[in-house]
Amino acid sequence: MFRQHCLNQNQKSWHAFAAYTEDPKNEKSQSWPSIKADENVSNNHTWQEAFEVLGLSWNSDGTLNREILIPMVNATPSVTDPDNPPVALSNDVLLSDMSKAYVRIYIPVNPPTDTKLPLIIYLHGGDFVIYSASTVIFHNFCNDIASQFPAVVVSVEYRLAPENRLPVAYDDAINAIFWIKNQALDDPYVPLYICDVLWSLALPLYANRDHEFCNPISGGSFLGRVPRLPRVFVKADEGDPFVDRTTQLVNLLKGYKVSVVYQHNQGGFHGIELQNTTAAQILYNDMKLFIDSTTTRVTHNEEYHAAY
Repeated sequence: MFRQHCLNQNQKSWHAFAAYTEDPKNEKSQSWPSIKADENVSNNHTWQEAFEVLGLSWNSDGTLNREILIPMVNATPSVTDPDNPPVALSNDVLLSDMSKAYVRIYIPVNPPTDTKLPLIIYLHGGDFVIYSASTVIFHNFCNDIASQFPAVVVSVEYRLAPENRLPVAYDDAINAIFWIKNQALDDPYVPLYICDVLWSLALPLYANRDHEFCNPISGGSFLGRVPRLPRVFVKADEGDPFVDRTTQLVNLLKGYKVSVVYQHNQGGFHGIELQNTTAAQILYNDMKLFIDSTTTRVTHNEEYHAAY
């Protein structure tokens, strides 16, 4: 069953208010069986009429020729004309050599540096049969979303039917979501595999990352000394892959009644203060405030620590 309903009550085109029924045995034939409209609609149409409107024609192997009725455009990965810059930048990333499915990723030309951007996954229109992520109307739409929200937009170039009938397009969309998830898991500044190598080189031989030199929360000989610590300043960024471990450390310190000033920043990334002057200045101010607010009076913990 193939159904298409017009949303515009005033539209007078060939598909207005019709519910079409196909004959699967004849869908590839050139006899063009009649498409019977809904009983409440008096007009009948043919497959040939529909194909002419859609710019489609059959190949002998059962694939479709699709006339490009709406132009297609390339991605815009960089600003090539400073006098006429694009509203957003875009780039195509292949998801599978076998399926040729890909995503077109859009970002603002000047994304904010002090916050994370939302990520929007977009599937273009065309009833899973026509059009592409590169079709200009969908490309411009994603450009505008990326620029005006602002946001990161991932437009999925899924495989089309009837060459690849549903659920293939759904599978391509799901694969795109998993690809995005995998990118998010691999931090661009300190990827997990890099962390694994560095810790393996730093720790005693055959130790893992739960060793007390790496993970004091796991226990060990140092926990008994934690209450002796003086006032502590801890800073973490939400985008840093170490943020969860840092939060656990802060909770451990507080559990031992250590005075902790915890500056948890939204957005950011590992070592952002080394690359971003604004983030660096914020850290300098926080550190100065922490030092200035620390009184010269020695607390009970500090007395204990000094006597140790």
